[in-house]
Amino acid sequence: MESKSSNSHDPMLRVFVTLPASYTVAGSRAEGEPVAVHRCRTRSIALDRIVIEADTAPPEDTKIHLNVPGLGIYAGQVQKRIATGFVVNITFDAAAVAKLTPRLGWLKRYLARQIDNRRTHARHRLPPYPVQLCADDGTEIPATLYDLSSSGLAVLTDARPAIGERFTLGGITGTVARLFEGGLALFIDPPRQLDELREQLLPQERNDLGARRG
Repeated sequence: MESKSSNSHDPMLRVFVTLPASYTVAGSRAEGEPVAVHRCRTRSIALDRIVIEADTAPPEDTKIHLNVPGLGIYAGQVQKRIATGFVVNITFDAAAVAKLTPRLGWLKRYLARQIDNRRTHARHRLPPYPVQLCADDGTEIPATLYDLSSSGLAVLTDARPAIGERFTLGGITGTVARLFEGGLALFIDPPRQLDELREQLLPQERNDLGARRG
């Protein structure tokens, strides 16, 4: 019986989403020099290829390492250049497919506004922002913040804590309200002003703004 390739994928699972990313060209570093990191943005993500928007595009067949915060770092090869960037073919192993599939599925449902979200406060989708959730026992869980409102937030993470478990993030304490494939939602009670939450949870955003004003 023929086994399925480790790169088998769902051709229907494609998400059109703009996320900040970066890439490096494999084997391009000169001895004694730092690796050049090129900033870019995703335009669409599937389980076999990612469309990238970038100011400069590597030549076709160039091997690169692509970093999409919250989704992972992947090795790929430039399939073709396009007017706004390039398309990179990605070869995922079974573990990477198992990890990425639920996250892409959640992003697709979220962007289509199909996620059951009972929050009454306006929510704000954020660029992916790495954070640490701290449990009451001191355990820290790496996560990526994607969604924020005055009464709650959503993160992508592999952790599966119990509903009702408490976590602290940037001095804000929340309770796990629900789990979804690839992440969880925390309920903040009482609700806070959105500006206050952004100030505490996104310090880098504040620093970047100060630098631009300076």
